[in-house]
Amino acid sequence: MKKIFAIVFVCFFTFIFFHGQTVAAAKAEGKFSVKAILPENQASGVTYFDLQMAPEDKQTIKVELMNQGKEQITIKCVANTAVTNEMGYVDYSIPKAKTDKTLKYPFSDIVKASESEVTLKPNETKIWSLDINMPAESYDGIILGGLHFQEKKDEEKEKDTSKKEVQIKNEYAYVIGVKLTEKTTVVKPNLELNEIKPASR
Repeated sequence: MKKIFAIVFVCFFTFIFFHGQTVAAAKAEGKFSVKAILPENQASGVTYFDLQMAPEDKQTIKVELMNQGKEQITIKCVANTAVTNEMGYVDYSIPKAKTDKTLKYPFSDIVKASESEVTLKPNETKIWSLDINMPAESYDGIILGGLHFQEKKDEEKEKDTSKKEVQIKNEYAYVIGVKLTEKTTVVKPNLELNEIKPASR
């Protein structure tokens, strides 16, 4: 019998930009939770990081990670540059995403995480941090990124489950957005098409 692979990947975004509105994420059913610890220079009342900064500013932001399960888990923590996906939406969950050459300051290039993985005992809470180093040159507009958190899977358990006829994998991840601004200047869109060509799927 042919194996059937049913993979359900659920990404819970702390914020989504859609027609200028902010939409809060639904409560997740995963084993852990995340919470942004908002600093004093938070520019608005949203639950993600919306920071007002200046050239060459250095700042450390923090995220609270909590294991809500009964087993020890390891969480992979990655800081991603926000990109536009194939559907035309802003995506904060793609690691090492290929960026356009016009992007002067990719988010992932100006930040450094305290660690790439955090191990939590049952009901344990730890703080994960990220250092931000703003560019020396002043800029208009915004720098967008996403802090992506996902449980690290046990490779041995994955091999055992792969032997079964039917596999159902539920993977939960969280993304906390980071928006960095220096000025209140509104930047007008200036879209230039680099190339148009047919593609097949």
